Amino acid sequence: MKKTLTSMAMAAMLTMVMGVLLVIGRQELAPKKAMGTSASIMDELSKVENYIYDKYSDYKDIDISLEKDKYIDTKNYNQDVWNNWYYLDTGIKAGGTCTVVATASLLEYCGNKYNISAIKDRTAKPNGTYIIFCEIIDNMWFYGHATSKQIRGVSHSRLDSNLTQMFTKYGSSLKGNNDYYDIYDSLKSEVNSDKPVLFSMIGHTTVGAGYVEYEVEYTKKYWWGKQDGYATEKFIVVNDGWTNSIAYPKRQYSYFPEREIDTGIYRYQFGITKVK
Repeated sequence: MKKTLTSMAMAAMLTMVMGVLLVIGRQELAPKKAMGTSASIMDELSKVENYIYDKYSDYKDIDISLEKDKYIDTKNYNQDVWNNWYYLDTGIKAGGTCTVVATASLLEYCGNKYNISAIKDRTAKPNGTYIIFCEIIDNMWFYGHATSKQIRGVSHSRLDSNLTQMFTKYGSSLKGNNDYYDIYDSLKSEVNSDKPVLFSMIGHTTVGAGYVEYEVEYTKKYWWGKQDGYATEKFIVVNDGWTNSIAYPKRQYSYFPEREIDTGIYRYQFGITKVK
């Protein structure tokens, strides 16, 4: 009798486990999210697709297809080039200016979109957006967003204030607004309204200029059989501030995996700055 009860209990447990697996159905079984840095940026869609295949390498019959995408026509300026120009102009060796470069590109876009004449007057000149780059450095130093005109990085918490101050300087009532929650969905909503943002990750700030989404279908094998699954892999389209120069291939856009935006202890290392 005891053996029979034990057998019945084991059978009930097996039935429960099978039931849970069946309830799971077709869903994402991919590896957990990882914490992303600037090293996670990919400069070609082919690398994005290779990234997806790598994340699902434990599965069988993997098939990926581009489901959605949207790009805003923003400029990708190279920070090394502008840092060199700034040194020649001022004698100051600036570095860690990714925030300055991204903000300058965003301001250029907003100048055209919202017809801000003070910005358009500058960008109409040869290398005019570099003038804005220099003015942002002055502003960051004056208001204490950076400890010197050498910059060396700026906290994301200061990006909204800096952006607002620059809009005020150029006679606009637009403001910057930081957002640390539901970053991908918030960015996607802004992009769908043709409004790029500043997108910050650990150690780098970019222009968030779009998104791409891939549908992934795959098969997972278990001891009891196999199960089909699917997932959506999402990527933020960025102007990374690196690849558009003579020294690098001229590319306007790069890609950052949404799955690597940390939502735990490092969540405030990630954020977007909207224009409002």
